[in-house]
Amino acid sequence: MGEPGRGTGRRVAFFTPLPPSPSGVAQYSAELLPALARSCTLDVFVPDGSAPPDSPPAEIRILPMREFAGRQRYDTLVYQVANNPAHAAILELAERVPGVCVLHDVTLQHLQGFRALHGPPATATAYREEMQRRYGAAGAAAADDLFQNRPAAPAADSPLCERVVEGSLATIVHSRYARERVLERCPGAPVAVVPHGVPLRAAGGPSERAAARRHLGLPDGAFVVAALGNLIPEKRLEVALGAFARALFGLPAAGSAAFVIAGAASPHYSPADFIRLHGLDPVVHSLGPVDAESFEALLLAADACVNLRWPTGGETSGSLLRMLAAGRPTLVSAVGSFDEVPDDACLKTVPGPKEEGSVVWGLLRLARDPDWGAAIGARARAFIAREHSLERAAAGYVGVMRRSLIVDRGS
Repeated sequence: MGEPGRGTGRRVAFFTPLPPSPSGVAQYSAELLPALARSCTLDVFVPDGSAPPDSPPAEIRILPMREFAGRQRYDTLVYQVANNPAHAAILELAERVPGVCVLHDVTLQHLQGFRALHGPPATATAYREEMQRRYGAAGAAAADDLFQNRPAAPAADSPLCERVVEGSLATIVHSRYARERVLERCPGAPVAVVPHGVPLRAAGGPSERAAARRHLGLPDGAFVVAALGNLIPEKRLEVALGAFARALFGLPAAGSAAFVIAGAASPHYSPADFIRLHGLDPVVHSLGPVDAESFEALLLAADACVNLRWPTGGETSGSLLRMLAAGRPTLVSAVGSFDEVPDDACLKTVPGPKEEGSVVWGLLRLARDPDWGAAIGARARAFIAREHSLERAAAGYVGVMRRSLIVDRGS
């Protein structure tokens, strides 16, 4: 699956899913690895049983995790950990063999619960013991609720990130908010903020937008709103769709707007019933999971994007950063890492009773004043170029790996 890595500098074992894995981190790693390979010799280990990666970089060796022969061959081990079952084997190894943990979600409860339910009996026992040790009687009760399929307490109350953070040589997060959340649970842990890198592709003009809409079957003259990325309740699609339904009455003509939803649905969540109940089927296009090329086409086709979130598990949204990188004016929730986007580079709304009305106002203003939206989009794109380039992200990784190597050799 590729020739041995031929980068320079330190030898790094990098554990991650890659496309077509359903984890959003897969695309993140695929984009970051070529930039990181300029400074490191990389061996990339993917979970056993993964489908062959899409277009792997030629200069990077890609191996199944079962071929990892131990840390002695490497200067640094880097683990990509997210609250997704695709990361179960990676988390298990990170807890046993210390390295640099890249924590994409502060809350790992969904992943830890998956391990408890689908692993051997000892895994379930260890899960309950850890829940009780970290969170007392409430944690043990929450573990019992999981095993009995009863409604659970909010995942943020028992994130279960502590063990991997405390055992790692260093932890990377992608926002100041996430770092604060981790340090609340693990005071004194070495936690560094490294930008979440995304590519800054050429901004498309009117002709590229028209071509993207033809390719996607979207009306050429419509006001197109896009909600992209995995579909989960926390993304508040019902709020966005309800606001869109109300905004339709303020647009110049019926049928002059479209709302596009693209992403893999959670097994326990779908906005389809809401769409049907509110009669939105004629104007909502639900595309399901899309590949990276179609994702980029949707960004070209959109006039505006929506990326709401509440509650937040401490994540940084890669789909949001790609919306901003494309220069799309985007409505975001003023919470967690999302609130770290500059106020003039997006449209912020606060979760709560006034949220839907705020989104209605934003959508109508964007539809009626394209120049205003374009100015917001230009500032968003400049923010990504300044703060979230792949080169800056790779440099942040190298700095953390260098410091962790000193810590490891001194232990």
